[in-house]
Amino acid sequence: MVTDSNSHPNSHPNFYPKYGLLKLPAFWLVLVVSAIIAISLVYSSFYYYRLSYAAGVLGVLLITLGLAAPCIALIILNHRNKQMDQQLDLQHKQAAFANHYIHVEHFNAHMPAELLKRLGMSSRVLHTLFYPGSKNGDFADNQSLVKFIHCQFAEVVQAAQVVLKLQKSLDDDELAVVNNRLEFAINHSVALMYFIADKARGQSPQCNDFYFIKDTMADYSDLFNAVIYFDGMADNKYDLSAYFELFDVADNKVWFSRNEHFLRRCREDNQQNNPLLAEFEQWR
Repeated sequence: MVTDSNSHPNSHPNFYPKYGLLKLPAFWLVLVVSAIIAISLVYSSFYYYRLSYAAGVLGVLLITLGLAAPCIALIILNHRNKQMDQQLDLQHKQAAFANHYIHVEHFNAHMPAELLKRLGMSSRVLHTLFYPGSKNGDFADNQSLVKFIHCQFAEVVQAAQVVLKLQKSLDDDELAVVNNRLEFAINHSVALMYFIADKARGQSPQCNDFYFIKDTMADYSDLFNAVIYFDGMADNKYDLSAYFELFDVADNKVWFSRNEHFLRRCREDNQQNNPLLAEFEQWR
């Protein structure tokens, strides 16, 4: 990361914590000024005045040097304090990096390897995605992303529950709702899978048939549950059973066989312009 040198504390002209004391400009400034004053006083005492005034002038010289000594002491103390602050900051960064490394290793061990392989994802990329502040010692999870994905799964499940509840209805309006919610569940599933794959830099899902969507949504659900279980983000596994039940209903199987063009359009639309990407930016 590139930073503005003018904004960095070490860029200030009076801040040299890495330098030794003899390299401090302030130290030499006080010493040189004191020496100049001393030399001037000694010279003037012998050149312009009688020797009898030398003692008084030398007294002034000693006072001047006495005033310079506390200034030098303050410079030394301030320099030591800044060096100590920098040392503590370095120790904090080293500890944060060590804790980050341990956290990443625990996360890697927690994530199911076979699942990651099927989805073409890296556990380290997932860790960075869900724990963006880890390198700086902040191990809080990415709550905005977790809540957003949770809400998208919830919307799919709610749509499936409506379909299952009204599917046997004879009312035309309710059957229209069933068709609408079924289309929403499928389209939203495709959008959610592409969204997660995009954020996690995973393999783009090949949504070629409706039953691929069912199996892949199960994988994404397991992935999400594995992430939120890590460090106790959630107490209960998120349940997609109502959604999976959609694929076992005979009427829906008929609908699937007649609407392959709908699935193809969903896939193409979400590849080109996934609405969840823009929605997430507003969500944050």
